[in-house]
Amino acid sequence: MTAPSTGTEMVPLDSLTTYPGNARRGDLDAIRDSLRRNGQYRPLIVQYRTGHVLAGNNTLAAMQQEGWVEAEVKWLDVDDAAARRIVIADNRTSDLGTYDDRALVTLLRELGEDLEGTGYDLDDYDDLLASLEEADADFPPDEPLGLAAHVGAPGSSYGEGGSADGTNVRQTPSYAEYQAGYASRATRFLALIFPLAQYAWVVESMAKLSADLGVESNSALLLTLVSDRTGEEPPAPDATISEEAVAAAEAVAEKAAEEPHEQS
Repeated sequence: MTAPSTGTEMVPLDSLTTYPGNARRGDLDAIRDSLRRNGQYRPLIVQYRTGHVLAGNNTLAAMQQEGWVEAEVKWLDVDDAAARRIVIADNRTSDLGTYDDRALVTLLRELGEDLEGTGYDLDDYDDLLASLEEADADFPPDEPLGLAAHVGAPGSSYGEGGSADGTNVRQTPSYAEYQAGYASRATRFLALIFPLAQYAWVVESMAKLSADLGVESNSALLLTLVSDRTGEEPPAPDATISEEAVAAAEAVAEKAAEEPHEQS
């Protein structure tokens, strides 16, 4: 039998196997959410001779948990050495990617509050906004943040009801709007800067501590640790605080954030 070289086909899941020793551990809950909302939008990449999945191992596992019986597959007729290289490359090239956070915020904003199946929730969206606001507070952009979100029919150059001069086209907030929004928020973003080796150690240690203490976020973990060390209970989330106290705390945080840069 000759392996198909182009196209895809539907294949029973029980004819496929995850790649032996695949090192990537995906977030199966997030993948399952995506499958339920978005379906399978790209094929699994499978070695024809063995049925081993080269790209999409975690998607296969999520499909099995969801009770799927078949999946769209693209076959690759490659030897074992090439298969191993593809598995490693697929995982690593994904790791090496980065995000344009401003573009990401724009994409998420277009979905409104319906973020199901994206891997993000409203708390993630708020964290992204806070991160941008914090960055802009330290390094104001030269120009307003004006990524146009053109929404219209396929092939349209402008948003529905928009025009070439940019009127009636939704925009992301300007720098001034970000600043005003940040000042009025009831939350703040705390940036911690570490050399790479210390960063890796801190992240791993915090994950272990969070599991041991039964807390669900880094913020909750920090509150718990500071409370244990000081012997003081942290204020309630809805506690009132004066503008002067907020300004004083922000001044301390700003000074602390500058110190690593001064030492470098």
